[in-house]
Amino acid sequence: MHYEEVLRLKPDNLAAHTSLAWLMEAARMDYASAAAHYREAIKGSPDNANALFNLALILQYHLKQPAEAEQAYRNSLKHDAADPEAWCVRACVHGQPSC
Repeated sequence: MHYEEVLRLKPDNLAAHTSLAWLMEAARMDYASAAAHYREAIKGSPDNANALFNLALILQYHLKQPAEAEQAYRNSLKHDAADPEAWCVRACVHGQPSC
């Protein structure tokens, strides 16, 4: 896979981590690997609301880690408070009906 080669040569490439996370999630359904790549992308860019939101979704729905999902949602909303989808999905962590 192209992104894996990029990361082999440059392990801190944030775009490659984000893209590989999405591919692991969507194409391979390897949620643990996707979460790991989102975490690496966030480590290099802590204000990346999109990566935080996607990590939160994986943690909540696939890895069943609601406390960590809640923290990722909070961080996502801290950087993009106007994202209605993040607010709605975050409500599900607390058992509230989704939008």
